[in-house]
Amino acid sequence: KFVVLVITDAYAMHKQTKNALATSGTIATLFSDEEFYFEALAAGSVSEFREAMCRFLYRHGGDDDGNGQPQERTFSLLETTLIEEEADREQRKAIQRRCCSNISFFARISDDFHRVVKKRYWSDFADAFKDAPTFFRALNTIVWLFFNTTVPCLAVGLVFTIDSDERIGLESFLTSEALANVAFSLFGGQSALVFRITGPTLAFLQVVRITASRLNAHMVTFYSIVALVSGLSSMLFASFSGASLIKYVGRFFAECLRMFVAVIFMYSSINAMRNKGMQSAETVSEFLKYFILHIGTFTMSRKIQSIKTSPFLKTTIRKVLSDLAPAIGLLVFTGVSYIAPDVPVDRVHDERYKLSGTMWPTYTPARYSEMKDNPKSVLVACFCGVSLAVQVFFESQISAVLSNRPENKLKKGKSYHYDYFIVGVINALQGLFGLPIAIPSLPHSPIHARISSLSVEYQEDYVAKTHIISATENGRFTNLCASLLRLLSLWVFRHALYGEIPVAAISGFLLYMGYTSLEDNDIWKRFLLMFTQREQVNHRAEESFRFVRLGVINAYTILQILSFAVVFTVSRSTDFDKNTVLPVATFYPFLFILIIVFATYVLPIFFAEKDLRVLTKVTRRLVSPLFC
Repeated sequence: KFVVLVITDAYAMHKQTKNALATSGTIATLFSDEEFYFEALAAGSVSEFREAMCRFLYRHGGDDDGNGQPQERTFSLLETTLIEEEADREQRKAIQRRCCSNISFFARISDDFHRVVKKRYWSDFADAFKDAPTFFRALNTIVWLFFNTTVPCLAVGLVFTIDSDERIGLESFLTSEALANVAFSLFGGQSALVFRITGPTLAFLQVVRITASRLNAHMVTFYSIVALVSGLSSMLFASFSGASLIKYVGRFFAECLRMFVAVIFMYSSINAMRNKGMQSAETVSEFLKYFILHIGTFTMSRKIQSIKTSPFLKTTIRKVLSDLAPAIGLLVFTGVSYIAPDVPVDRVHDERYKLSGTMWPTYTPARYSEMKDNPKSVLVACFCGVSLAVQVFFESQISAVLSNRPENKLKKGKSYHYDYFIVGVINALQGLFGLPIAIPSLPHSPIHARISSLSVEYQEDYVAKTHIISATENGRFTNLCASLLRLLSLWVFRHALYGEIPVAAISGFLLYMGYTSLEDNDIWKRFLLMFTQREQVNHRAEESFRFVRLGVINAYTILQILSFAVVFTVSRSTDFDKNTVLPVATFYPFLFILIIVFATYVLPIFFAEKDLRVLTKVTRRLVSPLFC
């Protein structure tokens, strides 16, 4: 915060436009400009502060000549330079608009490669060693990436291997994610993107497993065709500038997608406890131990994560503890699992999870010959591949756009088309080797864009916020190191690092992932508003609660919940749709398109423009519209 002290002669006679009150009003106007406020906050000297004031004058300068037109005025050298830079930016924007209107095969991918990858490649590695503080922030980012991607991958892999009879294997999940991040760190464009096997991907893998079972096809072979077709479809779509279509996605759909991810994790966690804790438990004590490890991991992770807002520790310590909350919770309750050794506990090193197999994927083309006599299975697999490609498009592109938000201050350029093409290449290769596909994920990609940057914490209207002063774009180095660290841990410390973790603790972590994502979702906040007094809500934090009538907010929220409910119900329809060869659940990614059409063309009919402008405005959590 700034403290401004205006000192004046109380006995001097000043004009009303020059007295202390007028001067204070001028300064208040200056600091009410958000752009100037952050520039002043980042200023390290008097000259930088003066430059920020000059930029403010440039943005708002010029007096009225009495006819409603601004007077001509003489610009300083600094202001002239700023005007020239603005003209260059407008010229570049005009070129980009012309490029967007010119859809030609591979043109945008080539442009992204030469503009971002070719010119900025080595700086993504070298910037990590620019100075000591930057290097230590990079090390912190590597540790954060290792723990906060490995633990979710363990959880997702265990859920799939528990439910599956023909298992891909837990090691395949861990290896697939690590290799995808290594490949993208070396060949990708936007270095902030982090590849993960996401919740919606897990949901679609379950649909693929059930579909293969109904067709009497080998699950790994069937899935391999699905992933290969998905990757090839993404490559083809990216070649014709398909990534530009993400600009039609708004906050209405993005919130529904986040709700979908959160509920999938919570559903999987509860389902795992039901299957392993209640059905497989031979004694009451075994179930009780499972329940304690499950709920204990969730509760401890939540408590440690809440330390971030505690006033009792230094900012750095609070941030580190909050970032490592899931890892600390797992570590503590892995130790707790050794209490009462007479009661058995399922652990990751059990044979059923295939942690003892090879960590390197193998390509076996002979398995495709099994599908020659089953053309129906091949056609269904191709359709599932196209459906999966639709889901991959939305997830990966939303992650890329959120990572490039203006407040992240990334300056090395955007490469949506090239990155989307590389995602398709990686997914196709993962399909050839029978590995689960990994894609750019939320929230890891946007957080990765911010976590290693120089930032400052402040309060605005009693709401804690973080502002990035300068971005440190060394994502290739941090992501590559974290991925190689995971591969090394799998190769050398496989059983010591992963094998002793109890399955109950990992299912508790799934509950933690889903609950924290749900808690931060605006749909959930507005849903709770239906049952609470409006005066108890933090109006300063949520602008929609102040400027939109409660009935309008409730109607908007109900429509979002219904949209989410339709998608989730269709995705889980395999539980009751047991007779069809092609499950209805394979169509749920296409419902995403229908939701976007509904939000774009139907919502404006029933809601006032001013209400939609507030409810769907751009925030740091979501983007609307998501311009490419």
